[in-house]
Amino acid sequence: MTMFFNDVVNLLEDLNAEELAAWIDKGWIKPEKTSESDVFHTTDVARVRLIAECRYQLNLDIDTIDLIVPLLDQVYGLRRELRTLVRAINAQPDDVRQNILDATTYASNDRTA
Repeated sequence: MTMFFNDVVNLLEDLNAEELAAWIDKGWIKPEKTSESDVFHTTDVARVRLIAECRYQLNLDIDTIDLIVPLLDQVYGLRRELRTLVRAINAQPDDVRQNILDATTYASNDRTA
């Protein structure tokens, strides 16, 4: 799904063009730039919805959202890396996977002692 700037503004009742433009200027939203308009892909629209929820439903101020957005980016980045790691582990032979499980279980038990 792709949407243009005005479509995204019209999608959410509380959102106006000036605020969406400010979010883009802050780098919170990074739509694809075209000669016609900014093009928002599914992930961009989901991000707009999330920021709008923080702003309008949770009543978070701009400075707080400025702190939250990079933290969310880190969490999503770590999730992507973990998915990649899980796929790599699952592609290994059974004995290698068992060695990894043993090592992580040992390390986990070592931390709790």
